[in-house]
Amino acid sequence: MSNQRARIAGLDGVRALCVLLVFTEHFVFGGHNLGGLGVKVFFALSGFLIVGILHGQRAKVEAGASTAARELRSFWVSRSLRIFPIYYLVLTLLLAKFLLKGVPLHTDGLRYYFVFLGNVYIQYKSHAWSNISHLWSISVEQHFYLLASPLLLWTSAARHHLITLALLAVSVAAAVVDFANYENVPQPYLPDLPFFAFMACGALLALARAAGKQVLTPALLAAVFLVGAVLFADASAGAFTITSAGALRGLRELGALMICFAVLAYIPAAQEGQIVRALEFAPLRYLGTISYGFYVYHYFFPNFLQYADRLTWLPYASVFLVAAQFLATCVVAALSWEVLERRLLSFKKRRQPGAGGAAVGAVPG
Repeated sequence: MSNQRARIAGLDGVRALCVLLVFTEHFVFGGHNLGGLGVKVFFALSGFLIVGILHGQRAKVEAGASTAARELRSFWVSRSLRIFPIYYLVLTLLLAKFLLKGVPLHTDGLRYYFVFLGNVYIQYKSHAWSNISHLWSISVEQHFYLLASPLLLWTSAARHHLITLALLAVSVAAAVVDFANYENVPQPYLPDLPFFAFMACGALLALARAAGKQVLTPALLAAVFLVGAVLFADASAGAFTITSAGALRGLRELGALMICFAVLAYIPAAQEGQIVRALEFAPLRYLGTISYGFYVYHYFFPNFLQYADRLTWLPYASVFLVAAQFLATCVVAALSWEVLERRLLSFKKRRQPGAGGAAVGAVPG
Protein backbone atom coordinates (compact mmCIF):
# COMPACT_ATOMS: atom_id res chain seq x y z
CA MET A 1 0.00 0.00 0.00
CA SER A 2 2.84 2.37 0.73
CA ASN A 3 4.24 1.60 -2.68
CA GLN A 4 1.00 2.71 -4.24
CA ARG A 5 1.12 6.00 -2.40
CA ALA A 6 4.76 6.79 -3.08
CA ARG A 7 5.27 9.51 -5.64
CA ILE A 8 5.75 8.11 -9.14
CA ALA A 9 8.38 10.10 -11.03
CA GLY A 10 7.35 11.27 -14.47
CA LEU A 11 3.60 11.58 -13.92
CA ASP A 12 3.77 15.33 -13.32
CA GLY A 13 5.65 15.62 -16.61
CA VAL A 14 2.88 13.64 -18.33
CA ARG A 15 0.31 16.04 -16.87
CA ALA A 16 2.34 18.94 -18.23
CA LEU A 17 2.38 17.42 -21.70
CA CYS A 18 -1.38 16.89 -21.49
CA VAL A 19 -2.16 20.53 -20.75
CA LEU A 20 0.30 21.57 -23.46
CA LEU A 21 -1.71 19.46 -25.92
CA VAL A 22 -4.94 21.08 -24.76
CA PHE A 23 -3.45 24.58 -24.98
CA THR A 24 -2.10 23.83 -28.46
CA GLU A 25 -5.48 22.56 -29.63
CA HIS A 26 -7.33 25.61 -28.33
CA PHE A 27 -4.94 28.39 -29.29
CA VAL A 28 -2.28 27.22 -31.75
CA PHE A 29 -3.06 24.23 -33.90
CA GLY A 30 -6.73 23.31 -33.70
CA GLY A 31 -8.73 20.68 -35.49
CA HIS A 32 -6.33 17.76 -34.96
CA ASN A 33 -7.78 16.40 -31.68
CA LEU A 34 -4.56 17.01 -29.76
CA GLY A 35 -6.56 18.42 -26.88
CA GLY A 36 -8.80 15.37 -26.94
CA LEU A 37 -5.76 13.12 -26.62
CA GLY A 38 -4.51 15.18 -23.67
CA VAL A 39 -7.88 14.84 -21.93
CA LYS A 40 -7.94 11.07 -22.47
CA VAL A 41 -4.49 10.65 -20.98
CA PHE A 42 -5.72 12.70 -18.02
CA PHE A 43 -8.67 10.32 -17.70
CA ALA A 44 -6.33 7.33 -17.74
CA LEU A 45 -4.19 9.02 -15.09
CA SER A 46 -7.31 9.49 -12.96
CA GLY A 47 -8.14 5.82 -13.23
CA PHE A 48 -4.56 4.86 -12.38
CA LEU A 49 -4.24 7.13 -9.36
CA ILE A 50 -7.76 7.08 -7.96
CA VAL A 51 -8.32 3.34 -8.25
CA GLY A 52 -4.86 2.81 -6.76
CA ILE A 53 -5.91 4.92 -3.78
CA LEU A 54 -9.31 3.21 -3.42
CA HIS A 55 -7.68 -0.22 -3.67
CA GLY A 56 -5.31 0.74 -0.85
CA GLN A 57 -8.18 2.07 1.22
CA ARG A 58 -10.11 -1.18 0.77
CA ALA A 59 -7.03 -3.09 1.94
CA LYS A 60 -7.14 -1.01 5.15
CA VAL A 61 -10.78 -1.99 5.61
CA GLU A 62 -9.99 -5.68 5.13
CA ALA A 63 -7.09 -5.42 7.58
CA GLY A 64 -9.52 -4.11 10.20
CA ALA A 65 -7.77 -0.73 10.38
CA SER A 66 -10.78 1.24 9.13
CA THR A 67 -14.33 0.94 7.83
CA ALA A 68 -15.69 1.38 4.33
CA ALA A 69 -17.82 4.33 5.44
CA ARG A 70 -14.84 6.07 7.04
CA GLU A 71 -12.68 5.53 3.96
CA LEU A 72 -15.45 6.79 1.66
CA ARG A 73 -15.71 9.95 3.73
CA SER A 74 -11.93 10.33 3.68
CA PHE A 75 -11.87 9.89 -0.09
CA TRP A 76 -14.52 12.52 -0.73
CA VAL A 77 -12.99 15.04 1.66
CA SER A 78 -9.72 14.59 -0.23
CA ARG A 79 -11.37 14.92 -3.67
CA SER A 80 -13.47 17.90 -2.60
CA LEU A 81 -10.50 19.83 -1.26
CA ARG A 82 -8.64 19.23 -4.51
CA ILE A 83 -11.33 19.70 -7.15
CA PHE A 84 -14.03 21.95 -5.79
CA PRO A 85 -12.31 25.20 -4.67
CA ILE A 86 -11.06 26.62 -7.96
CA TYR A 87 -13.80 24.91 -9.97
CA TYR A 88 -16.51 26.67 -7.97
CA LEU A 89 -14.39 29.83 -7.82
CA VAL A 90 -14.50 30.28 -11.59
CA LEU A 91 -18.20 29.35 -11.75
CA THR A 92 -19.02 31.87 -9.01
CA LEU A 93 -17.07 34.58 -10.81
CA LEU A 94 -19.00 33.79 -13.99
CA LEU A 95 -22.25 33.96 -12.07
CA ALA A 96 -21.28 37.37 -10.68
CA LYS A 97 -20.34 38.54 -14.18
CA PHE A 98 -23.72 37.46 -15.54
CA LEU A 99 -25.53 39.27 -12.71
CA LEU A 100 -23.56 42.48 -13.23
CA LYS A 101 -24.13 42.46 -16.98
CA GLY A 102 -27.76 41.42 -16.76
CA VAL A 103 -27.07 38.22 -18.67
CA PRO A 104 -29.58 35.39 -18.06
CA LEU A 105 -28.17 33.02 -15.46
CA HIS A 106 -28.93 30.00 -17.62
CA THR A 107 -26.47 31.25 -20.28
CA ASP A 108 -24.01 28.55 -21.39
CA GLY A 109 -25.77 26.04 -19.14
CA LEU A 110 -24.07 27.43 -16.04
CA ARG A 111 -26.44 25.66 -13.66
CA TYR A 112 -25.52 22.30 -15.23
CA TYR A 113 -21.86 22.90 -14.47
CA PHE A 114 -22.64 23.70 -10.84
CA VAL A 115 -23.92 20.12 -10.44
CA PHE A 116 -21.24 18.54 -12.68
CA LEU A 117 -23.46 17.92 -15.68
CA GLY A 118 -21.48 19.97 -18.18
CA ASN A 119 -20.99 17.07 -20.56
CA VAL A 120 -24.72 16.28 -20.46
CA TYR A 121 -25.59 19.89 -21.24
CA ILE A 122 -23.28 20.08 -24.25
CA GLN A 123 -24.33 16.78 -25.79
CA TYR A 124 -28.07 16.87 -25.14
CA LYS A 125 -29.01 20.55 -24.70
CA SER A 126 -26.71 23.07 -26.37
CA HIS A 127 -24.98 20.93 -29.04
CA ALA A 128 -22.31 23.63 -29.08
CA TRP A 129 -19.06 24.67 -27.41
CA SER A 130 -18.75 27.79 -25.26
CA ASN A 131 -16.15 29.55 -23.13
CA ILE A 132 -16.83 27.22 -20.19
CA SER A 133 -17.36 23.97 -22.06
CA HIS A 134 -13.79 22.79 -21.45
CA LEU A 135 -15.02 22.01 -17.93
CA TRP A 136 -17.05 19.08 -19.30
CA SER A 137 -14.21 16.67 -18.53
CA ILE A 138 -14.35 17.52 -14.83
CA SER A 139 -18.00 16.41 -14.88
CA VAL A 140 -16.98 13.05 -16.36
CA GLU A 141 -14.32 12.64 -13.67
CA GLN A 142 -16.82 13.31 -10.88
CA HIS A 143 -19.18 10.73 -12.34
CA PHE A 144 -16.34 8.20 -12.34
CA TYR A 145 -15.55 8.98 -8.69
CA LEU A 146 -19.24 8.57 -7.78
CA LEU A 147 -19.27 5.14 -9.40
CA ALA A 148 -15.86 3.85 -8.34
CA SER A 149 -15.62 5.01 -4.73
CA PRO A 150 -18.57 3.12 -3.17
CA LEU A 151 -18.22 0.18 -5.55
CA LEU A 152 -14.57 -0.48 -4.74
CA LEU A 153 -14.72 0.37 -1.05
CA TRP A 154 -17.61 -2.04 -0.41
CA THR A 155 -16.21 -4.82 -2.59
CA SER A 156 -13.39 -7.25 -1.80
CA ALA A 157 -10.03 -5.98 -3.05
CA ALA A 158 -9.57 -9.37 -4.72
CA ARG A 159 -12.53 -8.55 -6.98
CA HIS A 160 -11.35 -5.08 -8.05
CA HIS A 161 -9.60 -6.50 -11.10
CA LEU A 162 -12.79 -8.20 -12.33
CA ILE A 163 -14.88 -5.09 -11.65
CA THR A 164 -12.47 -2.95 -13.63
CA LEU A 165 -12.40 -5.42 -16.52
CA ALA A 166 -16.21 -5.38 -16.55
CA LEU A 167 -16.22 -1.57 -16.63
CA LEU A 168 -13.78 -1.60 -19.55
CA ALA A 169 -15.93 -4.12 -21.44
CA VAL A 170 -19.15 -2.18 -20.86
CA SER A 171 -17.48 1.11 -21.81
CA VAL A 172 -16.05 -0.27 -25.04
CA ALA A 173 -19.40 -1.90 -25.90
CA ALA A 174 -21.20 1.41 -25.36
CA ALA A 175 -18.72 3.15 -27.65
CA VAL A 176 -19.11 0.50 -30.37
CA VAL A 177 -22.91 0.86 -30.26
CA ASP A 178 -22.63 4.64 -30.55
CA PHE A 179 -20.01 4.55 -33.30
CA ALA A 180 -22.14 2.14 -35.34
CA ASN A 181 -24.85 4.79 -35.43
CA TYR A 182 -22.59 7.83 -35.07
CA GLU A 183 -24.39 10.07 -37.56
CA ASN A 184 -27.50 9.95 -35.35
CA VAL A 185 -25.76 10.41 -32.00
CA PRO A 186 -26.15 13.92 -30.48
CA GLN A 187 -23.02 15.98 -31.04
CA PRO A 188 -20.58 17.05 -29.63
CA TYR A 189 -20.14 13.49 -28.35
CA LEU A 190 -19.41 13.56 -24.60
CA PRO A 191 -21.07 10.61 -22.81
CA ASP A 192 -19.66 9.13 -19.62
CA LEU A 193 -19.33 5.46 -20.46
CA PRO A 194 -16.96 5.52 -23.46
CA PHE A 195 -14.62 7.84 -21.56
CA PHE A 196 -14.71 5.47 -18.59
CA ALA A 197 -12.76 3.07 -20.82
CA PHE A 198 -9.71 5.30 -20.36
CA MET A 199 -10.19 5.35 -16.58
CA ALA A 200 -10.57 1.56 -16.60
CA CYS A 201 -7.36 1.24 -18.63
CA GLY A 202 -5.44 3.24 -16.03
CA ALA A 203 -7.17 1.37 -13.21
CA LEU A 204 -6.13 -2.04 -14.54
CA LEU A 205 -2.52 -0.90 -14.69
CA ALA A 206 -2.72 0.42 -11.12
CA LEU A 207 -4.09 -2.91 -9.89
CA ALA A 208 -1.38 -4.81 -11.78
CA ARG A 209 1.24 -2.59 -10.16
CA ALA A 210 -0.29 -3.16 -6.71
CA ALA A 211 -0.02 -6.91 -7.33
CA GLY A 212 3.62 -6.54 -8.37
CA LYS A 213 2.98 -7.61 -11.94
CA GLN A 214 4.89 -6.29 -14.96
CA VAL A 215 2.44 -5.80 -17.79
CA LEU A 216 4.62 -5.84 -20.90
CA THR A 217 8.25 -5.37 -21.83
CA PRO A 218 9.45 -1.84 -22.69
CA ALA A 219 10.03 -2.82 -26.32
CA LEU A 220 6.47 -4.08 -26.74
CA LEU A 221 5.10 -1.01 -24.98
CA ALA A 222 7.04 1.20 -27.39
CA ALA A 223 5.44 -0.69 -30.29
CA VAL A 224 1.98 -0.28 -28.75
CA PHE A 225 2.60 3.45 -28.33
CA LEU A 226 3.74 3.89 -31.93
CA VAL A 227 0.81 1.91 -33.34
CA GLY A 228 -1.57 3.94 -31.20
CA ALA A 229 0.02 7.18 -32.35
CA VAL A 230 -0.32 6.16 -36.00
CA LEU A 231 -3.97 5.13 -35.56
CA PHE A 232 -4.79 8.35 -33.71
CA ALA A 233 -2.99 10.63 -36.15
CA ASP A 234 -4.36 8.96 -39.27
CA ALA A 235 -7.91 8.76 -37.96
CA SER A 236 -7.74 12.39 -36.87
CA ALA A 237 -6.56 13.39 -40.34
CA GLY A 238 -9.17 11.20 -42.02
CA ALA A 239 -6.39 9.39 -43.84
CA PHE A 240 -8.10 6.02 -43.77
CA THR A 241 -10.28 5.21 -46.78
CA ILE A 242 -13.36 4.88 -44.58
CA THR A 243 -16.45 6.94 -45.19
CA SER A 244 -18.10 6.25 -41.82
CA ALA A 245 -17.57 9.02 -39.27
CA GLY A 246 -18.17 6.46 -36.53
CA ALA A 247 -15.40 4.17 -37.82
CA LEU A 248 -12.96 7.08 -37.94
CA ARG A 249 -13.91 8.10 -34.42
CA GLY A 250 -13.49 4.52 -33.27
CA LEU A 251 -9.99 4.30 -34.72
CA ARG A 252 -9.04 7.55 -33.04
CA GLU A 253 -10.36 6.33 -29.69
CA LEU A 254 -8.53 3.01 -30.09
CA GLY A 255 -5.29 4.84 -30.89
CA ALA A 256 -5.70 7.11 -27.85
CA LEU A 257 -6.46 4.11 -25.61
CA MET A 258 -3.29 2.35 -26.79
CA ILE A 259 -1.23 5.48 -26.12
CA CYS A 260 -2.68 5.75 -22.60
CA PHE A 261 -1.93 2.10 -21.92
CA ALA A 262 1.65 2.37 -23.14
CA VAL A 263 2.39 5.57 -21.19
CA LEU A 264 0.99 4.33 -17.88
CA ALA A 265 2.49 0.86 -18.22
CA TYR A 266 5.96 2.22 -19.03
CA ILE A 267 6.49 5.14 -16.66
CA PRO A 268 5.94 3.44 -13.27
CA ALA A 269 8.11 0.51 -14.42
CA ALA A 270 10.96 2.66 -15.77
CA GLN A 271 11.63 5.08 -12.94
CA GLU A 272 15.36 5.19 -13.72
CA GLY A 273 14.90 5.49 -17.50
CA GLN A 274 15.89 8.44 -19.67
CA ILE A 275 12.29 9.28 -20.60
CA VAL A 276 11.26 9.54 -16.95
CA ARG A 277 14.31 11.68 -16.21
CA ALA A 278 13.32 14.00 -19.05
CA LEU A 279 9.77 14.19 -17.68
CA GLU A 280 11.26 15.20 -14.31
CA PHE A 281 12.78 18.37 -15.86
CA ALA A 282 11.95 20.98 -13.21
CA PRO A 283 9.87 23.44 -15.32
CA LEU A 284 7.91 20.55 -16.84
CA ARG A 285 7.33 19.00 -13.45
CA TYR A 286 6.11 22.32 -12.03
CA LEU A 287 3.72 22.78 -14.94
CA GLY A 288 2.37 19.33 -14.12
CA THR A 289 1.97 20.37 -10.50
CA ILE A 290 -0.16 23.39 -11.48
CA SER A 291 -1.82 21.60 -14.40
CA TYR A 292 -5.29 21.45 -12.86
CA GLY A 293 -5.39 25.22 -12.39
CA PHE A 294 -3.84 25.76 -15.81
CA TYR A 295 -6.57 23.65 -17.37
CA VAL A 296 -9.43 25.30 -15.49
CA TYR A 297 -8.26 28.87 -16.18
CA HIS A 298 -6.73 28.63 -19.65
CA TYR A 299 -9.89 28.90 -21.76
CA PHE A 300 -11.13 31.97 -19.91
CA PHE A 301 -8.24 33.95 -21.40
CA PRO A 302 -8.97 35.71 -24.71
CA ASN A 303 -7.07 34.40 -27.69
CA PHE A 304 -4.07 36.72 -27.85
CA LEU A 305 -3.62 35.95 -31.55
CA GLN A 306 -6.58 38.19 -32.33
CA TYR A 307 -4.27 41.15 -31.62
CA ALA A 308 -1.63 40.08 -34.14
CA ASP A 309 -2.80 42.62 -36.75
CA ARG A 310 -1.96 45.42 -34.30
CA LEU A 311 1.65 44.26 -34.01
CA THR A 312 2.70 44.31 -37.65
CA TRP A 313 5.92 46.04 -36.58
CA LEU A 314 6.93 43.06 -34.41
CA PRO A 315 8.72 40.14 -36.12
CA TYR A 316 7.10 36.80 -35.34
CA ALA A 317 4.25 38.57 -33.57
CA SER A 318 2.14 35.40 -33.56
CA VAL A 319 4.83 33.43 -31.77
CA PHE A 320 5.26 36.23 -29.25
CA LEU A 321 1.51 36.39 -28.57
CA VAL A 322 1.13 32.64 -28.11
CA ALA A 323 4.10 32.62 -25.73
CA ALA A 324 2.64 35.58 -23.82
CA GLN A 325 -0.70 33.83 -23.48
CA PHE A 326 0.93 30.64 -22.28
CA LEU A 327 3.05 32.50 -19.72
CA ALA A 328 0.06 34.54 -18.50
CA THR A 329 -1.89 31.34 -17.93
CA CYS A 330 1.08 29.81 -16.11
CA VAL A 331 1.31 32.85 -13.83
CA VAL A 332 -2.37 32.69 -12.89
CA ALA A 333 -2.20 28.93 -12.35
CA ALA A 334 0.96 29.28 -10.24
CA LEU A 335 -0.62 31.98 -8.07
CA SER A 336 -3.69 29.80 -7.64
CA TRP A 337 -1.51 26.87 -6.63
CA GLU A 338 0.72 28.78 -4.21
CA VAL A 339 -2.00 30.90 -2.59
CA LEU A 340 -4.95 28.50 -2.49
CA GLU A 341 -4.54 24.95 -3.76
CA ARG A 342 -1.30 23.98 -2.03
CA ARG A 343 -2.55 25.29 1.31
CA LEU A 344 -5.73 23.24 1.00
CA LEU A 345 -3.71 20.14 0.16
CA SER A 346 -1.53 20.76 3.22
CA PHE A 347 -4.67 20.97 5.31
CA LYS A 348 -5.89 17.71 3.80
CA LYS A 349 -2.62 15.95 4.64
CA ARG A 350 -2.73 17.21 8.22
CA ARG A 351 -6.30 15.99 8.61
CA GLN A 352 -5.76 12.68 6.79
CA PRO A 353 -2.16 11.52 7.16
CA GLY A 354 -1.11 9.15 4.40
CA ALA A 355 -4.29 9.52 2.35
CA GLY A 356 -3.91 10.19 -1.30
CA GLY A 357 -0.24 11.07 -1.48
CA ALA A 358 0.11 9.38 -4.84
CA ALA A 359 -1.38 12.39 -6.49
CA VAL A 360 -4.45 13.95 -7.82
CA GLY A 361 -6.64 12.75 -10.56
CA ALA A 362 -6.59 14.58 -13.68
CA VAL A 363 -8.52 17.25 -15.01
CA PRO A 364 -8.89 18.61 -17.91
CA GLY A 365 -11.18 18.89 -21.18
